[in-house]
Amino acid sequence: MHHLIKICIVLVAFSADLNAEENGSLSNEDHRLINMTTLNFNVCVQQNAAEQLNNYADVKEIAGHSVSHCDPELKQLRDQLATKMNPVAFSGLERHIKNRAIKKLLLQLMYHKSAQASDNETTE
Repeated sequence: MHHLIKICIVLVAFSADLNAEENGSLSNEDHRLINMTTLNFNVCVQQNAAEQLNNYADVKEIAGHSVSHCDPELKQLRDQLATKMNPVAFSGLERHIKNRAIKKLLLQLMYHKSAQASDNETTE
């Protein structure tokens, strides 16, 4: 029974990929737009997190606030690619962009917070 469920999941995922291709292929310009938007989103998240370091104690709160603050970057991309990309495929792309930004940001924030704590221990 579990194998049947796995096969169904694979078929649904494969079907979603096919639908993304059927709804129009992305041009090189579209790919450049995705890359530039991803870069701008990452820069926005990093800058906003730096501004929020003293406002939140928990790094997850900083990351969540920063991603929410920069979300309009991805909404604009969604609007621009609405006729060229399947909404399910775009949701996957959006999730991927956010997850990568969050992973990178959380590592940097944890390093910063631990260095800050270490500095506080040294000065005491």
